[in-house]
Amino acid sequence: MRSRRKLEFCGQTYWEGAGGDFQVPLSVATELRLGDIPAHSTVEVTDLPKVSPDYNLSIRSTNHQDAGEFDELNISTGIFVTVDEHVKRRISRVQRLYAPLEAEGRLPKSDVLRIEYSAAMKMASVGWSLQYPDQPEVLLGNAVAPILEKFGDLSSPDVHLFLCHASEDKNFVERLAEFLRGNGASVWLDRWEIKVGDSIVQKVNDGLSSATHLAVVLSSRSVNKPWVKREMSSALMRQLANNSVSVIPIVIDDCLIPAILADIKYADCRSDIDAGLKDLLEALG
Repeated sequence: MRSRRKLEFCGQTYWEGAGGDFQVPLSVATELRLGDIPAHSTVEVTDLPKVSPDYNLSIRSTNHQDAGEFDELNISTGIFVTVDEHVKRRISRVQRLYAPLEAEGRLPKSDVLRIEYSAAMKMASVGWSLQYPDQPEVLLGNAVAPILEKFGDLSSPDVHLFLCHASEDKNFVERLAEFLRGNGASVWLDRWEIKVGDSIVQKVNDGLSSATHLAVVLSSRSVNKPWVKREMSSALMRQLANNSVSVIPIVIDDCLIPAILADIKYADCRSDIDAGLKDLLEALG
């Protein structure tokens, strides 16, 4: 049996644990060069930030090579989410949050790495594998900075979005709903939620009461619809009463903006739908 190895760094000594792991706190690990990790061992970063019981961060960096060789340096990092009836929405939320970093090339495309079931843990993970062949000088802190800078945003409430619109605008609204759902938002759309035999009024009231955001699709066809006005008024009353819902106007053609929405910045989809949808996504946080 070989003796336990040690990692000496920043005046501290860290001893190898089971499986070749060294546990190093984040405050120290950020200054660790990947080449400082002993051969065939892993640094597990501890004392990571906490934002919610449903989202937990994991960062592990491994040197798979023999001593003095650095061809296989990687960082495996993931965000573990609670597995229950909301797991798909949580996974989508993480992916939506990090999508801009993936689009910029600062992170590889995320994926679901695993779902683990046990008496102690019932978690799924969205994660990234960061590869640094022959780059021993890379600082662990710099490599994971994009993940850390966004992780805190998961402390904000999840998005449950109610779409308020006129039936004549259904082509745009269905595109909008698919876009939002594909980017991690939980979307209430009448066509998806109201089934034969359901009470329309009850279903709409339930959708409005649980919404965190009301997206009002404004067009020359919708601005005078009585039910659009009622749904806007209901959401605005909630916003004034307890700030529990945000109202986001989406303008899709030239129309008269209702006075009660006049001072709210809207997503403009009139000339450039993609740009308007991007602005909407940013507003959802």
